[in-house]
Amino acid sequence: MRPIFSSTLLRPHGKSESNPRWPKEYPASEATIVFVDPDWKDLEATVMWLKEHDAVAKGIARRQREMYIGGGYLSEAAETCYWRALLRGWSEVARPVDGWGIRDGDGVRWETFSLTGKVGWD
Repeated sequence: MRPIFSSTLLRPHGKSESNPRWPKEYPASEATIVFVDPDWKDLEATVMWLKEHDAVAKGIARRQREMYIGGGYLSEAAETCYWRALLRGWSEVARPVDGWGIRDGDGVRWETFSLTGKVGWD
């Protein structure tokens, strides 16, 4: 992935700040993904900026599509690997442990865990 940060897009003249979340940032003309703040507070402003700068948004989307489709990331074999990794990861955290408050035979739905991080019913 070649990221550009929302803070760079939203800043006048596109001046970049160092960002500890990723070792390198790319210019909009090379970027394949836009990273927003971890708390998503600038998501709406970033989407509005991209709507106003259609050529930049389309360029990022085109390069992303070329990278994933051309790179085999969406092949049947890759999808099988993703599902296998997902299920293995889920099996590591889905084991009931004392104190989780799980009722007899009840478990935690994948959606609950993935969206909230909750591992129990409490």
